[in-house]
Amino acid sequence: MRGLALAFSWLTVLPVRAGAPDARTAAAALRWAPLVGGLVGADTGALLVGLAAAGVPAAVAGLLAVGFAALATRGVRPGIPAIAPEAIDPETSRASK
Repeated sequence: MRGLALAFSWLTVLPVRAGAPDARTAAAALRWAPLVGGLVGADTGALLVGLAAAGVPAAVAGLLAVGFAALATRGVRPGIPAIAPEAIDPETSRASK
């Protein structure tokens, strides 16, 4: 369960205390990360549906939902720059080789 707590502390703004991670706990946190992301996504989707049901215009509801997700995760987002910097600047990968 320390891995799940660590995943929540890494990926959300929830004040979860996981302590100093060892290698085993960090590996467990990585295994729990998709679940944590799914929960944030489900919460964001529920907010969007609720706003739409309340009659909020779609564009406003979408912006509020995206803002909620950004705040809930401190803006953490996986993306191409984090995975493959050469996708943005091919010279970067050639210079480092």
